[in-house]
Amino acid sequence: MNAMTPSATRTSAAMTMPSFPVWPPVPDEVTDAVTDALHIAHSDPAWLGALDGCGVVGEFETEFARFVGIRHALALNSGASALHLALLAAGVGPGDEVILSAYGWGQVLVFIDALDAVPVFADISLDNLGLDPASVAAKLTPRTRAIIVTHFAGLPADVESLLPMAETVGATVIEDCAGALGARWVEHAVGTIGHIGVFSFGSRKHLPCGEGGALVTGDEGIWQRAIVAGQHPDRSALQVSDPRLHPTECFWPYRMHPLAAVMGRALLPFLPRWADERNTNHRDLCNGLLSQLVHPVTASSKDECAWGGLALTWRGEASARMHFVQQLQERGVPISCGPVGVPLHRRPEIVRRWGIQAACANAEARCDGQELYLRQTIALIGEQKELVANLAGFLAGR
Repeated sequence: MNAMTPSATRTSAAMTMPSFPVWPPVPDEVTDAVTDALHIAHSDPAWLGALDGCGVVGEFETEFARFVGIRHALALNSGASALHLALLAAGVGPGDEVILSAYGWGQVLVFIDALDAVPVFADISLDNLGLDPASVAAKLTPRTRAIIVTHFAGLPADVESLLPMAETVGATVIEDCAGALGARWVEHAVGTIGHIGVFSFGSRKHLPCGEGGALVTGDEGIWQRAIVAGQHPDRSALQVSDPRLHPTECFWPYRMHPLAAVMGRALLPFLPRWADERNTNHRDLCNGLLSQLVHPVTASSKDECAWGGLALTWRGEASARMHFVQQLQERGVPISCGPVGVPLHRRPEIVRRWGIQAACANAEARCDGQELYLRQTIALIGEQKELVANLAGFLAGR
């Protein structure tokens, strides 16, 4: 089966892609807020320290927690830091097992390894590319200390089904929401369903602070343990009331830079409008994608995505997928056979460290011949009818 018919290829070859909007945007409100903050720091240099979690960092935490709809938010310097603190707050240690998806970004394995814990890879559901609850159930053991469920490409995963399983073994459910800020499972915002939610505020994310992240939780004990593990002792002494937890100089320096907090506060009011515009553009893109070969992975009618990239499924011959991608890349379409490429449990460095684990059939099938990914669609805000129409046409081979 050809990726495109000859006539479609000739027609498309004469067309060019309109440019994607610039991402991340820097509204005047952000520039003004940062400028004002620097003026304050000019007369009060200590303001930039923020060691105690107060000031603008504390204000951002309060506003972000309110935005997500949860009790506590801890502002950090990256999403990776948030994952590390989530594992520490969950009590993961030597010999403990951490269940995670075989289909995803492998950075968390650095922290699992540092804690001398063991990763256990579970399969995904092809409906939403999140952890398959049945696969997780088969991987549970008395040694399971944490389950990390990733809301892949802004698609909400089924966290609710994992909670009863986790309870049977006393495991903590960690939601990786790095690319899913604003997504909802039924009526629940991602990050608020499990015990801990982690977010990233890098330049490719929904809240682009340059760099940054956050850990959110409704559990007071988790929040206090995360503060002790990842914040300066000045903050621990001020905010940690649990007598079993003591401020220590042995902590990870993961606090957020105050200027990133300034940017985050200034950008938060823009997120609902951007989400509405992005959802409209993605809906039009998916509706215009009338193709037998390429299908978008979308949420069910009861859920709401937080589009960053657009995950697609190739339905043609596996051998024709790369040719299809190359044709579109030549025309300026930001598409790839990715973004995962190789399931985590198949990667040589991971096999060398932890050995060969059981097959994850869905993750393997997707990487081997189905996976497509349209990058940069997080920039699809505002009026983008021409760009969306052209994208739909290219992807459909028209």
